[in-house]
Amino acid sequence: MGITEVGQNSSTIQRYATGARLFRGEAGLKPVTTSPFARSVTARKEGASTAIAIPNPVYDGSTSQRTRPAYDITPGRYLTSQFDSSDEARLVPRSADTTRVISEDPLVVVGDTRYEGAPCFLYLPPGQADMVFVDYLDTLRSVARWPVWSQSPASPPEAAFSVQDVPGKGKGMIARRAIKGGELIWSERPIYAARRTLTCASDQTDANGVFYRAALQRLSAASKRTFFELGSAYPQSEFDIVPGILNTNCLEISISNGDPPGDPDPDPNDSFAGLFPTLSRANHSCRPSANYYFSVQSFTGQLWATQDISPGEEITITYTPLTAPRMERRAFLAPCAIPASQAETSDRRRIAICELLARLQHTQYPPRIPKAELEQILEWAAAERMTVEYAKVLLYGSQVFTLYGDPGTAEEWATRARSAFRMVEGEGSHHLSR
Repeated sequence: MGITEVGQNSSTIQRYATGARLFRGEAGLKPVTTSPFARSVTARKEGASTAIAIPNPVYDGSTSQRTRPAYDITPGRYLTSQFDSSDEARLVPRSADTTRVISEDPLVVVGDTRYEGAPCFLYLPPGQADMVFVDYLDTLRSVARWPVWSQSPASPPEAAFSVQDVPGKGKGMIARRAIKGGELIWSERPIYAARRTLTCASDQTDANGVFYRAALQRLSAASKRTFFELGSAYPQSEFDIVPGILNTNCLEISISNGDPPGDPDPDPNDSFAGLFPTLSRANHSCRPSANYYFSVQSFTGQLWATQDISPGEEITITYTPLTAPRMERRAFLAPCAIPASQAETSDRRRIAICELLARLQHTQYPPRIPKAELEQILEWAAAERMTVEYAKVLLYGSQVFTLYGDPGTAEEWATRARSAFRMVEGEGSHHLSR
């Protein structure tokens, strides 16, 4: 029998099981679909690797593997919500540990030996285990060969911000000095990265956190400590501290170069999320002062200033599509900072921007759109401080002018688009290659 994935609520984790092939003695234990990164942001905060190869997991058929009984984990019975850095501390008690090492270099661990095809944990860089990548083995074989793991990620020499308490928001990022628009504020790799939708056994739940704790078990002590410095917005009666932290603090990442032109339905399986020790501190704004961008080339999350930021000013990003109307953003987030008196006008502009981009994206032959309409949308995107959408309007607008016989304007808009994308995504932006 196979596993069927059913739609997920955007603000909570749900699991659905239709059964799966299991080892004998485990007939009542069903792998179920899980998403380790369903974000509820309302209360958010608090050697050459190219030669690496991951072997196939070898199930030895032993009785201990085939008939291992399902364990009983009551929330709080074994698993503490505080990190203990002592050598004796275990995030998962031995009686509940279903993992098995299948490769030492790089370190790869099967998440659950009780059923075939379970997600695995890859620890990177090899020999350091500063981050864990959670996915199925076929993908991890490819990831382990990426040359990026032999390279140290570049980051600004000194932080231009400090993490401070922000009234009503928990922790936040506050500028320590003047930051210029287009400046790289911060760059770092995640300490936990995973495919958004995975399968795990039905007795590994959010309440006991076993699956997620198992993934953290072999991380370096420094990364574990950093992980537990972040907060959870979820009640401990429903969420163990580890999935609570993941759900509260994750950001989207991508292991591709973006949606290919002409692909109207991007592959939903290419959806990943990651937890960043510092970037996760940035709070939301409907008119953000910075843009979060994930660079697959360096496998880093990057924070780019989208405007000049003064000393003492909070550095903010967006957690939701800025093209969504205010009521939709408020349903997902804390109250919107846009004054009510401006909300109707703002909504009308954002809806128009969204509708225009929907007409222009993912098509080789965009419709003819009057220049005046494109210029109006561009003006509204600037007024709403929607810097990424502003750059996209320039890019797709240049394609419209190219197709419909206005090469001079097309070149001008393409040049402006490249400049706009450099400002919000840096030289590594995949849009610059278009």
